[in-house]
Amino acid sequence: MLELKRGAGHALQSTDRSESRLRRSLLRVVGPLTAGAGGILVLIGFISFISAIAGSGSPVYFVFAVIGLPILGIGVMITKFAYMGRIMRICRRR
Repeated sequence: MLELKRGAGHALQSTDRSESRLRRSLLRVVGPLTAGAGGILVLIGFISFISAIAGSGSPVYFVFAVIGLPILGIGVMITKFAYMGRIMRICRRR
C-alpha cells in the first residue's frame, strides 16, 4: 500500500520509493530481454525468407518473424517506460 507522510517543508512524500525502484529495475531487465528475444525471432524468420527467395524451397521459419515483430515492439515499449523518468530528468536539466 502507498503511505503518504508530510515532510518538513515539503508537500506529501511517498515512503514507498523502494517498491517503485524495484519495479523500475525489473522493467529495465525484462524490456531488453523481451526485445532481444523478439529480435532473434525476427532475424531467424527473415533469414529463412531470404534463403527461400535464393532458391532453397519454401520459407519454413517465416512464422517466427510474424511472432517476433510484436514481441520486439512490446520489449521496446517496456524499455521505453522503464527509462522514461530518467530521460525526462535529463531533458529538464537542459
